[in-house]
Amino acid sequence: MDSLHYVRRFSKTSEIFIYEYVNGLENESCNVEVLTHYRENKKRDPLIKYMLLTPPVAGIPAGCGIGFEIEDEREPPELPFGRRRGNALRRLFEVWNRKKTAYQHASEQDQLHVVCPSEWMADEARASTLLADVPVSVIPYGLDTNRFFPCDAEGVPPAFGIPDDHRIVLFVASDTRARKGFDLLDNALSALGAEKTTLLSVGGDEPELESDLPHVHAGYVESDLLLSVLYSLADVFVIPSRQDNLPNTVLESMACGTPVIGFEVGGIPDMVRPGETGWLAEPEDVRSLREAIEASLSDDAVRRQRGERARAVVEKEYTLEVQARGYKDVYQRLLRE
Repeated sequence: MDSLHYVRRFSKTSEIFIYEYVNGLENESCNVEVLTHYRENKKRDPLIKYMLLTPPVAGIPAGCGIGFEIEDEREPPELPFGRRRGNALRRLFEVWNRKKTAYQHASEQDQLHVVCPSEWMADEARASTLLADVPVSVIPYGLDTNRFFPCDAEGVPPAFGIPDDHRIVLFVASDTRARKGFDLLDNALSALGAEKTTLLSVGGDEPELESDLPHVHAGYVESDLLLSVLYSLADVFVIPSRQDNLPNTVLESMACGTPVIGFEVGGIPDMVRPGETGWLAEPEDVRSLREAIEASLSDDAVRRQRGERARAVVEKEYTLEVQARGYKDVYQRLLRE
C-alpha cells in the first residue's frame, strides 16, 4: 500500500469524481484504475459506493469491476487488497499495459483515429492516458428530419386528458434511473410558479410525481410519427439528466420545433444553446432548472422563436447527410495522409 499514490480529478461537466491510482508494479508505474462516484443528490450524505469505470476512453479494459466503500469522499479510499484482489489487479495491470502498447503502436503508425459524437466526449478522450496522443474528431449523431418534424397538434391535448388552455412540459426517457434526473425535475416542478401547466411524460417507466402539477403519462411510444406529434404539442421539452452524451431526445424535440431545457452537462450544451435553441441550467441545480422552466413558459414569442431556430440548427448540423459527410471527410483525410 506504500506504493499507492493518490490523484484526484473532478469533472464539472459530468458531475463525476474520478480517482486515478498509480501503483508501482514490477518496477513500472502505470495508471491502473479510474473510479467513478455518481452523486444522486447533493443534499444527501455522500454516496459511499464506488465502482470501477470500464469504458475504453478511461483506459480500462471493459468488463472489469471492483466495488468498495469509503467513509469520506474527500479522502482516498483504501483498496481491499488480498490474494484474490491482488491477482485481479495484477491481471488488470497486464491488460492495461497491453492496451497501452497496442494503442501507442497504432498511433505511431497513424492507424488510430477516435471519433466522438460530442465535444464533451472528445475532451474526455483527449484527457485519457491512453488516447492523449491520438487524433480526435467530433461527428455528431444524425437524425432523419423526414421522420421527426413539426406537426399540427391541434385538438391532440384533450385526447390525452390535457385541457386546451394548459401549457405542456414534456419529459421523455426510456426509464427513470437516477442518471435521468427525473427527481430533479419533480423538485423543480413542485415550486413552479406557473398556473395551467401539465407535465406529459413518455417512456416505458411511469415516473412517480410528488409535485401537485397535473401529470399525464403516455407510456412507451414506438411510432416516430406519434412521437413527433407529442414533441410538437409540448411547449417545452425538459431533459434533466445528470449525465448524458448527445441524447437523441434533444435532437428529436429540436427537429419538431420544440425548444429544450437541460443541465449544462455532457454533450447537451452542444445542442441546447441559450438564447438560440433553449435554456441551460446549472448542473443538478433544482432552482436553476425551475427558473429556466418558468422563463420558457412566460414568453410565447421567445419560445416560438427558439423552437424555429432549433429546427433550423438540426437541419444544418444534425442530419444523417451531415453525419455521413463528416465520416467521409475523415476517411478521405486519412487516406491522403
